[in-house]
Amino acid sequence: PRAAGVVMADPRADGDQRWELTIPWSLGGGARFDLDRYGLAVEYAFTGAPSGLPPVVDGAASPLWGDPQSSHRVGVGLEYRAPVDRAEVPLRLGYRLDTPDVGGDSASVYGGRALTTHTLSCGAGYRGRDFEFHGAGFARFGSGEFEANPAAGCVFCSAPGSMAETSFGILVDASYRFEL
Repeated sequence: PRAAGVVMADPRADGDQRWELTIPWSLGGGARFDLDRYGLAVEYAFTGAPSGLPPVVDGAASPLWGDPQSSHRVGVGLEYRAPVDRAEVPLRLGYRLDTPDVGGDSASVYGGRALTTHTLSCGAGYRGRDFEFHGAGFARFGSGEFEANPAAGCVFCSAPGSMAETSFGILVDASYRFEL
């Protein structure tokens, strides 16, 4: 996908600057295998980095963009479907690895490599004849060391040090099958 003639204002420049910007894109796929009451799911996705980022102004890169990086995502999930009366209770565990496709000291807006993150999830559900309900919780975490951002004069960029990401969430869905 392309957006030609995107207009962005840089506070260090006189007036607006124009450039063509290609937004990030993703391509991925997965497969699920079932055997009796057990299931295994795997996925892989590649996300391409944006291109055509804003030009350098007064010898310094724009502080809001950093160095774009592609990334890889690999995931695996396990499921057991426990029988309960005339229904099933799916019990699930999952793991996902998100890793930037960088080498050496490629810089991000944080001044170092983008973080590799790990996500653990667990969930359960109820699958009846006409009604389904599913819920899951996840924890995502990652950490790393980084150096000062190489963009000279970047007031928004970080200083050297450690960076950590931790996030938690809950996902819930429900559905009902109507007979017509």
